[in-house]
Amino acid sequence: MDIYFLGFTAVRIRGKRASLVIDPFSKETTGAKFERTEADAILVSTKNSSRTSLVQVSNARVVIDGPGEYEVGGVTILGIPIGNVTTYVIKIDGITGLHLGDITRVLSDSEIEKYPSTDILFVSVGKETPDVIAKLEPKIVIPMEFTSETLALFLKELGKEGVRRQSKLTITKEKLPSELEVVVLE
Repeated sequence: MDIYFLGFTAVRIRGKRASLVIDPFSKETTGAKFERTEADAILVSTKNSSRTSLVQVSNARVVIDGPGEYEVGGVTILGIPIGNVTTYVIKIDGITGLHLGDITRVLSDSEIEKYPSTDILFVSVGKETPDVIAKLEPKIVIPMEFTSETLALFLKELGKEGVRRQSKLTITKEKLPSELEVVVLE
């Protein structure tokens, strides 16, 4: 599986049989560049977000923008509502990912119980993010929606200073780490 960070909370996940883009955004509303890409499915975590734009993603067979159970090309997707955000549990190539959208607050115990064991956590960087990570216990954390300053503080709090940015993460179930790793994608 290959994972690419596209900006804000947008990521592209490419598995053996399907690819997904989560939270594509518009240059017009964000000022940030979003390269055209392809995907079998588009997932939207916040329906009413002014920055969401689907036009940069081609060949999508389905748009998922709310809670429920879905399947696209052998990938299972579970949309779980937390406030006005739909979080997504994604099972692809034997790996379970959890995309929390732009949630940066501590999740309650009853909210945490909604999620299965997570291999990869996609999480917006905020003051409460380390607590969320501690509760969910993922093997890999991919930070999203950060500035250089907030990322540096986040990495320091996790004791992961010196993490280098990389263009993509290529991972298999067999190569998942035994201890927490933070992967910063550019």
